[in-house]
Amino acid sequence: MSWELTAYPPAVHVHSIFGFSDDKIYAVGYNPDSGMDTASRWNGSAWNIVGTISFDDGGTFNTLWGFSDAKLWSTVGWNSLRYSTDQGATWSVLSTPPPLPVGAQYNSFIGMWGTSATDFWISGYTQPTSFLDLPYGNIAHTTDGGTTWTSYYVPESFNFNCIYGKDSNDIYFGSAPNTGSPDGVSISPVAALTTAGSGISYVTALWVSSSGVIFVSGPSSTGDNPPSILRSTDNFATWDTQVLFVPDGAYDAGTMICNSIRGDLSGNVYASYVSLVD
Repeated sequence: MSWELTAYPPAVHVHSIFGFSDDKIYAVGYNPDSGMDTASRWNGSAWNIVGTISFDDGGTFNTLWGFSDAKLWSTVGWNSLRYSTDQGATWSVLSTPPPLPVGAQYNSFIGMWGTSATDFWISGYTQPTSFLDLPYGNIAHTTDGGTTWTSYYVPESFNFNCIYGKDSNDIYFGSAPNTGSPDGVSISPVAALTTAGSGISYVTALWVSSSGVIFVSGPSSTGDNPPSILRSTDNFATWDTQVLFVPDGAYDAGTMICNSIRGDLSGNVYASYVSLVD
């Protein structure tokens, strides 16, 4: 499997990508120069910015998902979801986000996946009222398009960076431990994804193909390599490791992260990364 680098609009940090076909790939991110969050589309040959929102208007785009591009969804900032019904040009705020648990200051959702336009999951963490207390994992599920939610909390202080599934009964998530805990835990009805011995320190991106091939990425466990794409065709038993193609001079140890992996119906797999080196 080989990777091809595509030029994204300059000065934009890509946070998440999602694809429907090889000419309908969407991405969201943040432009620190303008202070605007951006939504972009790959038309098969180039990326073009199709919409923006102000960072001051609720925070930055965290993730991107859609059952079709007739309605795109993104988690934004703290305890906020937005949706677009015009292919990313404009974004409306969902008026009924998941409720805050007692004693919590805010929710931050980073991952999103679903089985239909109304049945989907979001994942992230909840910050207690006191910043002296560690955040803990939070996964929320809706079956009515975001009107009501069922929440699952994991007290072991996990941050669920990503979530993806093959169907409603076979769902995986990847996490970053906040306390040195293992990088996967069990939570009914969601199955845990663990990457012990895979060469990465924790999971930042995850995608599962319809045939069950699992792709994950995360920082190198040794800190001396660019982020790797790991592929498993045998349900985590073995991993095929592929280092992302990175331009010369773009990587310095510990300053790059792959934050999204997605595939389209044409069989293509896409990965985005953010470099903290100018």
